[in-house]
Amino acid sequence: MLKQYLGQLVVMYRACGNSIHGYSSLEEFVLRHGREFAWEKRGRIVKDVEPNQCFMNAAKLALDTGLTYVEGFAVAAPAPIAVQHAWCVLDGLVIDPTWDAEALLVGARSYFGIPIRTEYLRETLLRREIWGVMDDWQGGYPMLSVPPSEWLDERVKSGPGVKLARGGRKNGKAAVA
Repeated sequence: MLKQYLGQLVVMYRACGNSIHGYSSLEEFVLRHGREFAWEKRGRIVKDVEPNQCFMNAAKLALDTGLTYVEGFAVAAPAPIAVQHAWCVLDGLVIDPTWDAEALLVGARSYFGIPIRTEYLRETLLRREIWGVMDDWQGGYPMLSVPPSEWLDERVKSGPGVKLARGGRKNGKAAVA
């Protein structure tokens, strides 16, 4: 459902004539290069996180542990609103240091985002001195203007039971969402 919602936003942005390096919006960028990730309720597994600081919490966790950092959009029940968000993944499953610590976000979740190479994450954070890599409007959205090979972590696939966002193979069969 999150993928369809982002697609509807892209239609609206295109109708308005928006353009950022050939994309109508960050939503279109994420839809083109992102993938869906599975979430399983596990309770809080990361301690000492800052509330409402998903980009910082996920980046620190990724840099400290070697998990893969992901930026994109997510929805958490009971709030049916997609927001820009950051989390980590391990074996295609979401590890969300920020929302896992939030007592109010106890329902189902949906995640769609782009796995970022650790080197690109580190370089961008040092250059910007601001948490987050994708929504760099101050720098002219550089991630949107360079080839995916510079920032996309190709090792990360979608979570178990989730179709790949852009063509690929899953369990030996073609899978296109």
